[in-house]
Amino acid sequence: MKELGLSSLLAVVTGIASSYLFWIWLTRGLAPRVAWSTSISKAQLPGGPIKYRVKIMNTGRRAAVDFTAVCMLRLPDSGSNGNTKLATLRTLDVPLPRLAPGRSRVITIKTDGIDPLQVRGLPRPVQDCLNQDPPVPLEQLLARFPGAHLVMHLSAYDAKSGTRCHFTSQEYTTRSITDRPFQSDSVDIADRGVT
Repeated sequence: MKELGLSSLLAVVTGIASSYLFWIWLTRGLAPRVAWSTSISKAQLPGGPIKYRVKIMNTGRRAAVDFTAVCMLRLPDSGSNGNTKLATLRTLDVPLPRLAPGRSRVITIKTDGIDPLQVRGLPRPVQDCLNQDPPVPLEQLLARFPGAHLVMHLSAYDAKSGTRCHFTSQEYTTRSITDRPFQSDSVDIADRGVT
């Protein structure tokens, strides 16, 4: 009887351990991975508006589907309560249906067209900068508020398992903005003179 109880306990422990290891392999080993550009590329077409872009690349072994992108402007409060104010900036790209392994996409960030109800809840100096025509340059917006930075958030599903994945960029500040374009085959910025 003791042997039956011991082998049952061993079977339960082995089942839980193997299920956990399979879950780790499925969600981490096979799931899509996103690499972020370390800079925001600033470009202006003749006669057009300035475009600020962040580049992502799927460096994992599985495709990601149904991407959604959110760009959060974080503004540390200089008041006594120390709360951080958040504003969601627009990303102009259409929802990304699929990002295959090794493929990359560019996400454009805009400082206009933001929901007026959201802007109304921000401090007056921030309200004055957002939704202007023409749009306020991103580097001017970040420089005006000490400690301000952008963080990008992506959500997607693994193409095979359907597991929801969430990816968060590093913080982008005024020092992150460059006038150089991205390299075509990576998320890195091109060297000067190379387009």
